[in-house]
Amino acid sequence: MLSNLNISNPYYKELSKIILFSGLSLLFGYLGQIEGGIGNFREIPLLIYVFYVRKPRLIILTSLIASFPISNATNFTHFENFLIHFPGLVAAWAAYAVLSRFDFSAATKGIIWTLIGFSYYAIFLIPTWSIVSFIDFDSNFIDNYYSGLKSVRFEMIATTFITGLYLIQKEVRNNLIEYQRDLEKIVEKRTEELEEANKNLLAANEELNVSNEKIWTINENLDELVKQRSAKIEEQLTLLNKYAHMNSHEVRAPLARLLGLMSLINLEKDAEAKIELFDKMNACAEEMDQIIRKMNRLLEKEIIPPSISVED
Repeated sequence: MLSNLNISNPYYKELSKIILFSGLSLLFGYLGQIEGGIGNFREIPLLIYVFYVRKPRLIILTSLIASFPISNATNFTHFENFLIHFPGLVAAWAAYAVLSRFDFSAATKGIIWTLIGFSYYAIFLIPTWSIVSFIDFDSNFIDNYYSGLKSVRFEMIATTFITGLYLIQKEVRNNLIEYQRDLEKIVEKRTEELEEANKNLLAANEELNVSNEKIWTINENLDELVKQRSAKIEEQLTLLNKYAHMNSHEVRAPLARLLGLMSLINLEKDAEAKIELFDKMNACAEEMDQIIRKMNRLLEKEIIPPSISVED
């Protein structure tokens, strides 16, 4: 019922609660005294109001409004009604303030509150009513107490159980609201974690894309490098083949002539013939020197064009 009150100002909110519950108390008291009424339940709204009071001094105003005489049938003044209700409501507020500090279940709090409700009647309401009756009418306090206790026994039982059940549903509702808030916090936290995980996943995906691009670039460079190395190896193989060909053919020809000329020199007796043979050996030696230089240039990649002959 109070959850539907959309009042943002805290003073207006407290005032609306005072008017609501004190007005309901007067209404229940009036309905209980008209012809055919089943009882006076004016304490029910007052005890429920205790659950919503933030400051105990507000009970004064509530008690003053709820203490207006509701018909001519009452024998007490407005101030006497206030004295009857105010101490008990303050005590009930203090008891509820202590009870609300404990982490009991809703059912346990409802059971404890029924005991507090009985105490509200037995310790405060009926004794205060008996004292006021004793002062006004000079009647016996003990007789007044037992007479008042007997006359309100149905009201006392009904009030304590109704307010106890109300407290149970209030605690259940508050627990559900608290659970919903916790659930919203959990969902919000999980959402933030999912968003963070999504960001991390996107960052990892970007890093993976960058790595793939690097790998693709490396593969392209590797292909080019393999082509260059293959071409280099083929070039070196060509040079080696040419070097082997020169070694086996071009070098061997002048070497064989040198060996033949040396054999002829050993056999020749004529000095002039030997000199002529030495000249030929010298020409063969120069030819071999040119061939060896050419082979060295091949090894150093300084290849003489094929059109240049040895004699040139």
